[in-house]
Amino acid sequence: MIRAGATKPDGGKIILLGISDENVKRLIDGKPIFVAGSTVGVANVEIVIFHGRTEYEMTESMAKLIGPQTEVRSVRPDELPPDHPRRRGD
Repeated sequence: MIRAGATKPDGGKIILLGISDENVKRLIDGKPIFVAGSTVGVANVEIVIFHGRTEYEMTESMAKLIGPQTEVRSVRPDELPPDHPRRRGD
């Protein structure tokens, strides 16, 4: 993986993360990549790259990464499993 930070002409920041085929294999195997923001010039932030075959799988992974204190709602109801309460309109 390569990491870089840059400044745009308007002063905005860009974070560039390049992942290799090996990184992709690890992501598919359920091994998220954690990047300290300080490595790309952004203090007090951690960037996490993870994989899922669907948005629902990614939402489930995200919930595990950030813990139970935060509710994750990033999936449309039609993408949820048929027995999920939000799919049924609860």
